[in-house]
Amino acid sequence: MAISQGGLPGFTPAVLLRFKEIVEVGSITGPYEGLYYWKITKKDDVDVVGALLWRNLSGEKRRQFAAAAIRMRRAVPGPLNDKRGREFEAAWAAGLFDGEGAFGAYPDSRLRSSCRAVSMEIAQASATFVPETLLRFRDAVGVGTVTGPRIVPSPWSRLPQYRWQASGRHVCSAAIRVIWRWLGPVKRAEIRAATEHLDPGARDWMSDLIA
Repeated sequence: MAISQGGLPGFTPAVLLRFKEIVEVGSITGPYEGLYYWKITKKDDVDVVGALLWRNLSGEKRRQFAAAAIRMRRAVPGPLNDKRGREFEAAWAAGLFDGEGAFGAYPDSRLRSSCRAVSMEIAQASATFVPETLLRFRDAVGVGTVTGPRIVPSPWSRLPQYRWQASGRHVCSAAIRVIWRWLGPVKRAEIRAATEHLDPGARDWMSDLIA
């Protein structure tokens, strides 16, 4: 089992350190071609992490994990009584955006050259349908659109790619406000650097919603 994240030499991605601290097993290696990896190889560790994460995994990941467990003749976590509230979903969405999301303020060709517009997105690949994770994220934050599929040249995946996207100060501010409390320090720093392009008062609720 492995998770990869991009990072500069000498700076292990905070999201991997945070993940390792939560699951309490595994090691982090890298960088290799710009990527760091958290990974585990022992079957007992895979069982522990699978059971710990099971409630929060998408249906697709559960199916992948269950298929692998059966091949290795390991136990599969049982069915869930899945009653998740809005706060639970917001925390899950923050974790997904921490690991897979992108945020930035970019020049807006529709406005004067000095003006910038904020946008945020999450990309996921799928060979068949729109990834469940993107639909769940959109439902959690309540804004944005899911587009795709499209073929994107990539050394990591040849599967069609889908994206959840949001743009503009009002839409991005609404999404950020939902997940802010659970975001890690890297994403918070990126967003704070572009606060002037978000809704007025964003700095106030960013301070109020610190976990």
